[in-house]
Parts: sequence; structure tokens; C-alpha cells
Amino acid sequence: MLAQGRASLAPPIEQCANRPDMLPVEFSVSMTAQDDIASVAAQLAVLTQTVEEMAGQLKEVRERAESERERTDIQQERIDLAASELSGVSDRLQAAADALRESI
Repeated sequence: MLAQGRASLAPPIEQCANRPDMLPVEFSVSMTAQDDIASVAAQLAVLTQTVEEMAGQLKEVRERAESERERTDIQQERIDLAASELSGVSDRLQAAADALRESI
């Protein structure tokens, strides 16, 4: 966006309210190449830091998901074992009931 010889390389200030490190970086048409490079380098540093933070957050989410999956697998194994034991108990009860009926 060019206005009165100035342009912004960052989002509007409203979008940066919670990120003081992401204040809009403006440059003027009369900026030197060195100033322009410094401005872009600063933005790249902020972007790099943001990406690193996001990578850390993603790693935490993955670790929590893996932990939850392991917990779910353990619970399913316990459920399967309990169902198998219950089936065995049911079979023994049925056999006992059949034997009792025959003896009467």
C-alpha cells in the first residue's frame, strides 16, 4: 500500500495489538538499501521467532496426542480383557444353571 511515499510491510497495527514484537515496519521511498535490508532482516527475525514458537507448540500438541493415544490403547486393552473375562464368567454361570436344571 503506497500512501504519501510510504508503504507498510506488516499487518495493520490492530492485528499486532497482542504482539508488540510485530509492530508494522514502514519504509519510505527514500530509504537506503541498507535501511531496507535492516528492515527486512528485522521482519525475518520476528518471523523466524514466530515459526520457532509455533513449532514448539506443534511438538507439544503431538506429544499430548501421542500420550492420549497410548492411554486410549491401554484402556481398550483393559476393556477387551474385562469383556473376555465376563464372557468366561457368563459361560460358567450358564453351565452351572444347565447342570442345576438337569439335577432337579
